[in-house]
Amino acid sequence: MNIYRLRRTKKLSNDDMLALISNFIDELGRLPKSKEIDANPMLPTANTLRSRFGSLKNALDLAQDRLRSNKHKYTDKELLDLLRELGEKKGRMPTVADVRADPNMPSVSTYMAHFGGILANALIRAGYRKGYHRYRRYGKYLLEKKS
Repeated sequence: MNIYRLRRTKKLSNDDMLALISNFIDELGRLPKSKEIDANPMLPTANTLRSRFGSLKNALDLAQDRLRSNKHKYTDKELLDLLRELGEKKGRMPTVADVRADPNMPSVSTYMAHFGGILANALIRAGYRKGYHRYRRYGKYLLEKKS
């Protein structure tokens, strides 16, 4: 156990801990696992978070809520317009990799939260239609622009 970490986290307020965890979630682009939190010396340990917030899930939920409140809140129309613009810029249906690679795009998880589950739902709403991928045996499908 890192003694420096132990001393440092006792001095941090709950708000400071949530700020650190929020930044870590933002960097990862997803919720971290307990081992990932423990491996990062700049964060309080998962056990410290459990003791302060009742459970690790509570701490992560609070940090995620904090992160959401600091970010731009998009309307469905704005998200779909950005997706269409990206498709026009690429000259094809945008992929998850395209969305992640473009710094002007909201995160894939934002699309998933707004349109439920997978990016394909947003693409369908943006005007792309579902068609089967040439590798049908893998169960994948491709969305093509509606004509």
